[in-house]
Amino acid sequence: RPSCRGRGKWWDLGVRRFAPLICPSSVAELFRVFSNQNVFADKRLYEIYPIKNPALIQASLNSTLSTLFLELGSRTGLGEGLLDMTVYEVADCLVLVNGTGESAKSCLKALAARKQMPIAHELMQPDRLALDKLIFDMIGLTSAEQLSVYAAVKSLTGDRLNKAVSIK
Repeated sequence: RPSCRGRGKWWDLGVRRFAPLICPSSVAELFRVFSNQNVFADKRLYEIYPIKNPALIQASLNSTLSTLFLELGSRTGLGEGLLDMTVYEVADCLVLVNGTGESAKSCLKALAARKQMPIAHELMQPDRLALDKLIFDMIGLTSAEQLSVYAAVKSLTGDRLNKAVSIK
């Protein structure tokens, strides 16, 4: 077409490398960051290029604490109560990195081996509790404070999803 003639190879993506980590731009219940298996991201997936310690960054972002941060800092923008996050909202999410990453890797492996459950059941799973303990211990949360994080995530997520159902 004449309008594209002057743009050169407008369709050419050039040479790209796969991002080590990817995450969805929208979530229903629990935010998850995945190890990338050679997928190029587009509008609905975000790429994460960690400078160092990808396993620790992935563990931190998969913790319940990150879900809480995103529930508080993002907006509900899609049908069915989906939490729709912009790139800057995900980029602004606090990431905690401390240690070598071996504990984080084992926690992530356990999480990846099973399906995600509804939030009330997810937060009682041993692998989820182990991952969260790793992150909560980094910032020195007491047991009571950890329970408060879980209660807040359950409440915020439940309220958002229940509101969507009540509007139908």
